[in-house]
Amino acid sequence: MKSILHVCAIAIFVTLISRSGFAQVSPPGKTAALQAYEQGHYEDAEKLYLRAIDETNESKADTSNMAVLLNNLAVVYVAENRWADASSALGQAMELWKQKTSTANDLALAASFNKLGKAYQSQSKYADAERLLRTALGIREQIVGPTNSATATSLDSLASLFVDEGKYAEAQTFWRRALTIREKQSGAHDLELATTLNGLASTYRYQGQYSESTALYQRALGILERTLGEEYSEVGFTLQGLAGVYASEGRFKQAETSLQRAQIIIKNSFGPESSEMALALNECGTLYARERKYANAEKSLQRASSMAEKMLGPNHLYLARIFGNLGVVYFNQGKYVQSRQLFERSLQIVEITLGSDNLRFAQSLNHLASVYEQLGSYAAAEPLCERSLAILEKSSTRDYPALIEALHNYAFLLSKTGRKAEAEPIATRAMVYEAKYKEMIGENRTDSRLP
Repeated sequence: MKSILHVCAIAIFVTLISRSGFAQVSPPGKTAALQAYEQGHYEDAEKLYLRAIDETNESKADTSNMAVLLNNLAVVYVAENRWADASSALGQAMELWKQKTSTANDLALAASFNKLGKAYQSQSKYADAERLLRTALGIREQIVGPTNSATATSLDSLASLFVDEGKYAEAQTFWRRALTIREKQSGAHDLELATTLNGLASTYRYQGQYSESTALYQRALGILERTLGEEYSEVGFTLQGLAGVYASEGRFKQAETSLQRAQIIIKNSFGPESSEMALALNECGTLYARERKYANAEKSLQRASSMAEKMLGPNHLYLARIFGNLGVVYFNQGKYVQSRQLFERSLQIVEITLGSDNLRFAQSLNHLASVYEQLGSYAAAEPLCERSLAILEKSSTRDYPALIEALHNYAFLLSKTGRKAEAEPIATRAMVYEAKYKEMIGENRTDSRLP
């Protein structure tokens, strides 16, 4: 089996909600509520915002700020990890915004929606995140236009979300649009341009288009080093992405050099125990795995999973990716029981965070099916193969590596169970897709899967 090693996005969105998370308003109760929030008195802030909302409702004189008050209340709920309450308040805020005419608060509201959307993304709450980020984009497009830098920021945020969900084609479309905006404004917006370049580079990387990815990462790296210096955290994240491309191409020396430098920067920036360091260890583990240094890969990925679970919780999508990578390492060593346990855990997390009808879920099903095949449990493997293929083939986003792997896997299963006549057309379809994929990315490219 050739299994995909999942690599996490360049950086986690660990959003710190501060005063800048609020859209500024002037109704009664605002100043006291804001002060209570900033002092960490969240219960008092909640009461004050609820009172201001009641007063605004009762007066019926000026409801234009109601959406902002509800947004501010949601920020308080987020600070208390009351995500369901925050979702309810934000839903009301977004509906109110759609119903009213534009006001001076709208751009501040869009900025807050965008920040809150990234906070939801950091919690693997993707449906809520997308709703917020799309609303922020809509506000900005309506008020400042489709080619403004604020609109590009919203495009960046949505594209990053799509990468987390495995929707690389959609992410690429949004980042290309953002890049067009940024390049027209290069100079004053160099750092924003680097962010967009990094994001677009990651989509090329995940789709096996390595020369395009390398060029974009190197361009971003030049901007960041020139603007911020060589030890800034964003430089480390960019080096980490570049190392991943080198590893996928088999350029292991260059990958090691970039990754070593990245890890030093990330460790110095965030400490030895952090979510960012967990992702750096995941990258290190995938590099070792590609080099077939499985003992080192196990050690790095085990450390990454322990750290990620501690920092992000037991049901975070990044943890699912690390478990999946460790499962691949065990699989390639014939440790099928350990591999199955990790793939099952990864599948469970993906279902909790994204649901059961998406590309990541399909990939996880296929990995688990591969383990059952190696254990000789063909009856358990077959429905997983069929379900994985059904999701991949109906998806509007064609993930060729995953689809090819799933087709080969299913053909192998059919052949092993004495159904060679059924296996042949499946294998033929896999070869047709392989030819299309090679034509798309170039015959001389290496795909992103483990040998």
